[in-house]
Amino acid sequence: MIFYLLIVSPIGFYLFFRVLLPLYWCINWIYNNSSSSYVDIVLFHVLYLFIDATLILILLRYIIKKTYKYRIFIYINHFKIRQKKYITLGIFIAFSLIIWLFFNYNSLPIFLNKGSDSIVLLAEKFKIKIWISFNLLKVLLILLMFIVVLINNYRIKILYLIILFLFYISSGKKSALISALLNCTFLYFLLRKIKINIKLLIFILLGTFTAVLFGVIQYQRTILGYVNINELFQNFTNIFILGIKIFYISSTVYLEQFINLEGIKYAENYSQSLGNLGIFKYFLNPFLKFFFGTGIDKAIGPYLNYLIYGSNFPNGVNPTLFFEIIFIFGSKYACFFSFPILILLFLFQRNAINKVLVYTIKGNIFFAAFWYLVFIWIFSFKVDTLNSIRNLPFMFLLPVTYKIIKILKNIANRRVKVERTI
Repeated sequence: MIFYLLIVSPIGFYLFFRVLLPLYWCINWIYNNSSSSYVDIVLFHVLYLFIDATLILILLRYIIKKTYKYRIFIYINHFKIRQKKYITLGIFIAFSLIIWLFFNYNSLPIFLNKGSDSIVLLAEKFKIKIWISFNLLKVLLILLMFIVVLINNYRIKILYLIILFLFYISSGKKSALISALLNCTFLYFLLRKIKINIKLLIFILLGTFTAVLFGVIQYQRTILGYVNINELFQNFTNIFILGIKIFYISSTVYLEQFINLEGIKYAENYSQSLGNLGIFKYFLNPFLKFFFGTGIDKAIGPYLNYLIYGSNFPNGVNPTLFFEIIFIFGSKYACFFSFPILILLFLFQRNAINKVLVYTIKGNIFFAAFWYLVFIWIFSFKVDTLNSIRNLPFMFLLPVTYKIIKILKNIANRRVKVERTI
């Protein structure tokens, strides 16, 4: 099962593309540039990645142990007595998605010719609308994903799954489909017993091929503005080769900019531009911008984009927590502060996955989905901190919604009791 989790799960995806590929890049760079003045920074980053990888493997072992302990209780409490409840909730979510589509059909990034950059350009034009609508969509889709996993009716399950994938690709992000596939398979491992059979293998293989193909298409649309169909389908192996190249470039582009293009030398200037209490100004920037119209001028990615390429494009590389700390404090030795943060995030993730299992047993999938969002949010936080913080408030819609529903039910039950006594 460890192999399964390493191949088709958000944990395996993060470990491979956000830890192992950058680790390979760093080791290769040190071998070829041993006399560079940036060797110490790259070595520090190797240590950071090694700590991250170790914590992920420990987390994997913890998850496997917990799932074997709780899965039988999930089966007893869900697969026999709560099916109608989940199917009904799924119908409500499907109608909510249709309403969402009605208000957003004319601004779906997937229909624009800029690939993964489409949502960034739309966010610049319709900041509040895109921020609210796509975060609401993410919350609804995670809740629907839990329902897909927990229901037994295969026809309804497939229908919900199709709806799920279609809405996932609406963001236009090249990683959208792979993200949907990985989260679905991981939740199946957590909440249901997985039997490795031909159907499962076919689903994973077809899903992986489709996800990679979609990623390649969106990458071409981002770079070229169109899709070169003839070149793409001349040889099916080209799709996977190009897909691997795209993922490798995406995984290591931050290192290219910080090290090879010497973006790290601007860290001190960036730190000075933050001024006093720069760490609070930086991490609270999404809320300072929204409520007070103030904050940092540019995030680290766009800041380097301007200095290195002379571009004012609002997007840039995700610097990762390691380099963010360096830029905030303006010193390469500040990166050591990121090490205890990794340990703290690991403890939060371990607690979150335990909560997912506990609340699923209790039948409270609103809270279970909330804690699952916390679990995957931490992966995002380590790579793209500011965007993760910006999206954080929407996660709390799930427990708040559950509390509101519970209060309304209690009020309705009291009214019924009063009417009966009268």
